[in-house]
Amino acid sequence: MLFHQRCLQRLQRIIKMKNEHHAIVIGINSYPVSGLPSLKGPVNDAEDFSAWLRDPQGGNVPEGHIQCIVSTDFEKDAALPFPNQIEALFEPFITKGVQGRCGERIYIFVAGHGFGDPGDMGTTALYAANAQKMFPWHVAITDYVDWLRRHAVFDEIVLLMDCCRTINSYHEVKEPQYPTTKGRTGADQVRFFSAFAVGRGRVARERRFEDGRDSGIFTKTFLHALQTARPKQAE
Repeated sequence: MLFHQRCLQRLQRIIKMKNEHHAIVIGINSYPVSGLPSLKGPVNDAEDFSAWLRDPQGGNVPEGHIQCIVSTDFEKDAALPFPNQIEALFEPFITKGVQGRCGERIYIFVAGHGFGDPGDMGTTALYAANAQKMFPWHVAITDYVDWLRRHAVFDEIVLLMDCCRTINSYHEVKEPQYPTTKGRTGADQVRFFSAFAVGRGRVARERRFEDGRDSGIFTKTFLHALQTARPKQAE
C-alpha cells in the first residue's frame, strides 16, 4: 500500500466538525459499453468511505458537505455517470477557487476502473461509465486535484484512488476544461496527502471479505487502519 504510517497518523488526529470540511466520493461498478469487466467493490467502497466521513469518530464531515455519485444511482446498464456528471462535483470548488480559498480540508475518494497517462508518471484518470475502447471517456482526477492545490483552494487536500493505473498507449489523459490561471501565492503551504491502490502501470484488486461484501483491498485496508490505528501523541 502506497501510504506511510506517519502520514496516516497525521490524518487521524482528532477532527472537529467544521463547515470548512468537504468531500467528493465517486464509485463506479458498471461499464456496460466499454468491454471492461464489471466490478463489485467500488460502490461498496464509496458507501463505506462516506460512512467514515459522516462518523463523528471518523472524518466528522457535515452530511451536506459530502458530494457522492455512484453507478447504482442510475438504472442498470445505463452507462452512467458520464464524465460531465462527475466533473460537476468539482465545479463549485473551482468556481469559488478562482476567487479565493474555499475551506480547510477536502477529501477526494475515487473507486472504479482507472488508468495512467502514457507520458506522465503521476497523472491518473477514472474511466467514466460510458467509456469505450475507441472513445475512452474519463475524468482526469489528479489534474483536478493539482488545480485545487495550485490555487490553494483548501488548506489540506486528501486524495484516495482505489483503481487500476494501467497504461494504454491509445488512451491519453485529457486535461479538464477548467480556467487556465497561474495559481495563487500560498500554494506551497497546502498540505497534501495522497494514496493509491497500486503504482503506475499496475492493476488494483478487489475481493469478498468476511462480512460477505465485495470491496477493494486498498479501501478495506485503509479504512481498517483509520478505524483502529492510534495517532502518535506529540511529545
